[in-house]
Amino acid sequence: MTVHRFELNSANRDLLTEIRNVLEGTGFNESNVLERLGENRIPSLRKRRSSNAKYLRSTKHRGPLESLVRLFILEQTISANDFESAIAPMNGNDWASVGLVRFVDAGVRANVELCLYGSMIAAADWTGSNENEVMGIAPSSRALLQMTVRRAGGSVFDLGTGCGIQSIAAAKHSHSVLGSDVNPRAVQFANFNALLNHSPNIEFASADLFDAVYDRKFDLIVCNPPFVIGPRVLHSHTSTSVPADRFCEAIIRRTPSFLNEDGFAQFVCNWAQIGDGSAEERVTNWLADNGCDSWVLHSHSESAEDYAMARAEENASGPDNVESLNNEWLEYFVKENITGVHFGVITIRRSDKRKHWMRFDELPETHGDCGAAIERDFQLQDFLEKHLAEHDLLSLPMLSAPDIEIIESSSDHKQQARLRNGLMFTANINPDIAEFLMSCDGVLPPLLHAREKAKAKGTDLQAIIPRFEAVVGQMIKYGFLIPIVLSGQL
Repeated sequence: MTVHRFELNSANRDLLTEIRNVLEGTGFNESNVLERLGENRIPSLRKRRSSNAKYLRSTKHRGPLESLVRLFILEQTISANDFESAIAPMNGNDWASVGLVRFVDAGVRANVELCLYGSMIAAADWTGSNENEVMGIAPSSRALLQMTVRRAGGSVFDLGTGCGIQSIAAAKHSHSVLGSDVNPRAVQFANFNALLNHSPNIEFASADLFDAVYDRKFDLIVCNPPFVIGPRVLHSHTSTSVPADRFCEAIIRRTPSFLNEDGFAQFVCNWAQIGDGSAEERVTNWLADNGCDSWVLHSHSESAEDYAMARAEENASGPDNVESLNNEWLEYFVKENITGVHFGVITIRRSDKRKHWMRFDELPETHGDCGAAIERDFQLQDFLEKHLAEHDLLSLPMLSAPDIEIIESSSDHKQQARLRNGLMFTANINPDIAEFLMSCDGVLPPLLHAREKAKAKGTDLQAIIPRFEAVVGQMIKYGFLIPIVLSGQL
């Protein structure tokens, strides 16, 4: 791909406001674009390029929205007439003056991809278009956006801001946001995107790691670091020259000292499996003795061979280059004794208490924003740590979660509890536990339910208490039960 050099110009704020108004007027948002493309999620640029004919057919009606989708999503040249019609009453020269487009012999081309997340719009470089490329809203970006704990007010630090999308999302619920990136081009894009999204309460700094905040603390830190594990740097936004996963380790180990008390920090990253180690062994070691409660949600794993091939296919300049890049990756993994790579979301919360807890769970299916569910589950884990130690868990009234449902398998008639929103945890249960869950109304404590069941079945109450307490603890841990003392806080 030919590199076209340009800069985004955010000096004229009124002009950016006009551009945003035009985009909104055409319906240029995530849901409308997905409908036009016939997809349930924005396809990667690689897929858009390989399935170009399909998406061109789906946007063949040349209305304003379709023209902008072709230009800013499908990387197509459109006619000057179609462009002027799509952005009316604005003039195409205005869009060119801020760096979004350029005029070519065949019409108009977009200098940038306009990435979408809900109603937010962020300009980013087309993949392979610039040596200091600014990444758009990648799957890891979306995962972090979905998982972020969003409490009203407070201060936020977006470490490695890239195109600024995490900062823009944080600005909607925070008093102040600081985004930093070592890439000056990323800072330029982030500033532009903040203004495009009417987010004036964001400050951006060109700085490495924590250099911009050496004496500050925050209520929330979010970080989507360059986490790809490989033999060399192919893109500065995805990998570093630091061996293996040690760059992510260094960030996660340093972060707690920049958090206010009760402040959260959240990361998406890869971590290596060394030799015969487990999925959790390495990453939980990063989190030990850090002054925080910590929760790792493990998304999935790839073998060293699968990870190497996937990265080779993503980064190869052409089909002939895939094999050599794959071999380079495999040789590096052998050298580092890396046998697999794990993906996940890590959340930590600063706390001055003397004993901290750590959890490692498989990430369940999700629906909608999950930040509130993560914050809730931190509170539930705090509750468990206290009351399991005091052995009074069964004496406290409980409520069944408002979004719980009991599902019965049609094949084997086994029952399962499931949450319908956020982190959709599931648990296999028997009919007695299903009845218990649905009877929890915040009035009677679990101990009375156990006593009634023991009496009805002629069972010794003390014989069933330990197992029942363990089941109740699991139901609280994963959000199926809410202690009445917390119900007003969650």
